[in-house]
Amino acid sequence: MIPVIANRNHKIFSFLFVIPLFGALIFGILLTAGRYLSFYRIAENKKFHTLIGILMLYLGYSILGGIVLTKYPTQQALFGLIITSIITLIITLVAAVYVYYTDKNLSIWRFRSRNFFLAALSLLFLQLIMMLIPGLGFVADLMSELIIFAIILGFSCDLVFELWMTSERNRGPYKNGIAIYVSVAGIFVHVLRYVRMIFRRT
Repeated sequence: MIPVIANRNHKIFSFLFVIPLFGALIFGILLTAGRYLSFYRIAENKKFHTLIGILMLYLGYSILGGIVLTKYPTQQALFGLIITSIITLIITLVAAVYVYYTDKNLSIWRFRSRNFFLAALSLLFLQLIMMLIPGLGFVADLMSELIIFAIILGFSCDLVFELWMTSERNRGPYKNGIAIYVSVAGIFVHVLRYVRMIFRRT
């Protein structure tokens, strides 16, 4: 699901994520711009813009996923990928079943998704402040798990909304595929980060 960047290349991009807030902004820009170009420009038949958007989505997830994977110990990387794949599959199936058996408007899930992302961004700002205050570094480290968890919830809510949109709107298979890919890949890469943090604690 997620492209693997080789060890020799991950060092080139790792500096982007030395400061979590900076890394989140870079990832957010790539994801937002990539989704806009690939999702909305297709309606205007602008194939070049659409291709650029797809490449930006690919680059964003590749960089983040590759960096996370290279931080896994060699003997744990495969196990981490398996666990992450199972968790992502469970989240996707639960979302699909919920949408299929719920006969009501689920547009509020887009609002919930944005709230979780805003909460994660706010926590990132707070984390950065705590990192600069002597004696509060350990609190900043503990906040990392909460931030990642909020992002996972954000992408999960977005997945519910996008699955609902596939049945409520005639967007076509291409738009549906892009929208669901963004949500599922977002869940996958951040669950991969969360699993790594658990492995690091044990």
